Amino acid sequence: MAAYPGVQAFFPTVFDPATGLPEGPLHRHPRPFHLGKRVSLEAEADVGPDQDPLHNIEPAANDPDNDRGDDGTNLALWNLNNCQTTTLPVKVFISPQAVAYFQQLGGPGYINIWLDSNRDGDWADATQCGGQPAVEHIVIDQPVNVVGLGAGLHLVNVPTGLVPWQNPNPPAWVRITLSERPSNKTLAAGGLSYGDGRGYPVPFKTGETEDYIYRPAQADGAGPDMDVLLTANSRRSVGQVGSVQSAAADKLGNFEIQDFKIEYGNRGTRPAQGATLTFQIPPQLRGNQLVTLQAPGIASGSIVRQLDSIQFALPVLQPGESGEIVLGWYGCLTCTVAASNASDVQMDVQAAAQVTLAGDIDSVNNQSSATAYGLLSSPIIGAFMDYSDDALLDRTFTGAPPPVAPGRCCMAVQNPIAPLPFSSAWCRSV
Repeated sequence: MAAYPGVQAFFPTVFDPATGLPEGPLHRHPRPFHLGKRVSLEAEADVGPDQDPLHNIEPAANDPDNDRGDDGTNLALWNLNNCQTTTLPVKVFISPQAVAYFQQLGGPGYINIWLDSNRDGDWADATQCGGQPAVEHIVIDQPVNVVGLGAGLHLVNVPTGLVPWQNPNPPAWVRITLSERPSNKTLAAGGLSYGDGRGYPVPFKTGETEDYIYRPAQADGAGPDMDVLLTANSRRSVGQVGSVQSAAADKLGNFEIQDFKIEYGNRGTRPAQGATLTFQIPPQLRGNQLVTLQAPGIASGSIVRQLDSIQFALPVLQPGESGEIVLGWYGCLTCTVAASNASDVQMDVQAAAQVTLAGDIDSVNNQSSATAYGLLSSPIIGAFMDYSDDALLDRTFTGAPPPVAPGRCCMAVQNPIAPLPFSSAWCRSV
């Protein structure tokens, strides 16, 4: 597939030890220790189950950037100058399990960053800056003191080496890897060992890899990039609302509330002004009582409710700025309802959200859908799929690996492995 128009991509992305090609980075247990607030799980970059649910890359469609959990940096804050060093902001999530693991490991985590400075479709190149090597591996094994930082979401300012950045205008691919061991360095320039973004035949135990197309504010094709992510949850409540009443004294706690969380943000490098977010109300919930509407930062006059949707006129979002909306409706689990609502009992409810903005540079991440599973109609019950601490989805990623697709140049996922001190299943995250 193409990295840029007319330029073939050679970035190591698919975990592929069977063919002898460079392996893309594979992280077995990303949830306890990852980049940014969210991490999405997938079996492989281009095949198999994927939490997003689009595969990260779709080679046949020449579609390279579908991971919805890439939120480890704000590219608008990057300030690159040729043959200069700089500091890049990277967000790192650390769970209590990760603190315990790194304490036992007795070492730090590591951040590595690559930049395709000459736009030739790889991260392998080196040049000279005043007699010193300047490589596309612009951050090499920057340590992260996991135990010292402790649990939480941290902003780490990461120093670079000399950055080769002769032409600042065209877009360039970036990779950030967070891991428990140093990067795989197979290249050298002027005594400096560096890598091309590949992983190892034996995967990382934890961490995450994120890939971005970097468009500086002054670059060709730069602009706002609105992103929306919808997650869903079904929970129980007690009470009497309208035509919904407790079935009996011994049936308390049987009301179902179906919640939807909408996360939105500007992933571009220019402000997003005039964006509209539309939530499509599921047919089963139209006419039901809306019991939760939380939209911090959005004026009430900017919210329009219709029979089948709710529209939000979003405020101006600066690059990297984000927000969150929570909506919730009463449904019914084991209760008596009016005849008009009887069909809603024990039903799964699917919803969708979409953000529109004139001048948005990437429409792929403008839509999202999610299902709130009825508490008696599905084995999947629990919290919002927040990509960081939800162990629920692990069960959808366990079991036998998918078969290798005929003619495919990469292998399917490995068999599940015994858990580390983490509660998670096998996955990759790129």
